[in-house]
Amino acid sequence: MPMQSRILYGIISLLVALLVISSTLTVYYYTVYNQASANSSKVESELASATTKYSSLASEYDGLIFTYNGSVTSFENLASVYNSTSASFLSVSNVFNQTFTLLVSAVSVLNTSDSAYINASQTLTQLWSQYLAITNQYKQLSSNFEAILSSFENKNNVNLHENIQPVPLTLLTSNILLDFGNGTNVWFNDTAVQPQWNLYIATLVITHGNMNASYYPQYGEHLVTGIDGVQDTSNDYWLIWSYNSTASWQSPLVGADELPMYNGSIYAWTYCGPDESANPNCSAP
Repeated sequence: MPMQSRILYGIISLLVALLVISSTLTVYYYTVYNQASANSSKVESELASATTKYSSLASEYDGLIFTYNGSVTSFENLASVYNSTSASFLSVSNVFNQTFTLLVSAVSVLNTSDSAYINASQTLTQLWSQYLAITNQYKQLSSNFEAILSSFENKNNVNLHENIQPVPLTLLTSNILLDFGNGTNVWFNDTAVQPQWNLYIATLVITHGNMNASYYPQYGEHLVTGIDGVQDTSNDYWLIWSYNSTASWQSPLVGADELPMYNGSIYAWTYCGPDESANPNCSAP
């Protein structure tokens, strides 16, 4: 993790430096660059330290499970480590979220052909996979402890839930369809996403950065021209669909950057061409 952290913040520094050169928002990005440079070492250290501490406590908890015998002393030891593990998970989540914010802010205003975008998007998807693994581990650990806690309370006729609370998870789940226009449909069901993410970022993550797009700052949006290796041509291109509360597919009036992800949201990308009237010849999924 320390080496990866150094790579990560090297990428961020390069990325922001390129933004300073290429963007019309020079003053803003120069400020961001200075802030990133000043804080990179601190956040790098925090990311490595928080992850290492959490992994150590989670391993200690797993070890205590094997010796847990239902006694008061055994439960107190387990509860103590669980509380420490929860606090550590909260800490590591905060640091990861800070890192995601930096990376998402960067890829949101770059063309996918930029080397900084390529590196940042790959790093984002790699760190996101690591974070999901840690989150899933904590969810399983908390579920395990909840069962032990309930059993201990029933056995000893006590109520300890108010003193022992798991860290609330803020991840959302969404469903995204990629329809490649050749009969191949790939659903990414129950895809975990961050609050505040949009469809563009979510698609970048599920495709591991395998997208082509040009960013238009005057609109604040990307024009997506390729997903998972399938590129726009003069006859075929990618379209977006959203599934709304009326239980029907709609063609949104905005691009992927302006489509928010929310719990239970359903979106689709379809690849097709125009009909004789220049309208898309593909129907809703």
